[in-house]
Amino acid sequence: MKFSFLNFVHQRGTVSRFESPSRHKLKRCGPFAQTRQNKLVTEIYPPIADRTTEQLLDIVETKEQWRQDVLELAQKELIKRGVPIKTQATRRTIRQKFQKRIETIKARATYTTNEKILIVLFGPILMTLLHDLSLFYSGQGYKKKNRQGLFYSLLGIGLWFLAFYIIMN
Repeated sequence: MKFSFLNFVHQRGTVSRFESPSRHKLKRCGPFAQTRQNKLVTEIYPPIADRTTEQLLDIVETKEQWRQDVLELAQKELIKRGVPIKTQATRRTIRQKFQKRIETIKARATYTTNEKILIVLFGPILMTLLHDLSLFYSGQGYKKKNRQGLFYSLLGIGLWFLAFYIIMN
């Protein structure tokens, strides 16, 4: 018997509420891929026919995240439900444009002048009190804003050290 975490958990009797014994038979490995001892199973759960039209449109819009057979089944089901292929393609194009627009907005986002001043003056104090060095990390995609937050935080730390140095001498 090959060692796996699920077998170990099952042998120890420490099955949590997230790992029911039925999940040991079929394990999710992606949006719909299920494995049974490392063999791909063609079952799709929940079945395509049971999904809402909105869920099927989501599958078609994000086709790079899904297996080809699932994508084809979703497209056929949408056609059965009266959603033409042109509408499916249009929604995908709209979603891609929206994602590019979001990425552009995030990349260009900056702190205002008042925020920069507050970060320099109070940033080091807040980072010390809250024990959070990534306090001014805005998240993924905010390249300019993250660089500014780091720069002004370091500038504030430097200014506070300079102020303490001048006061102590």
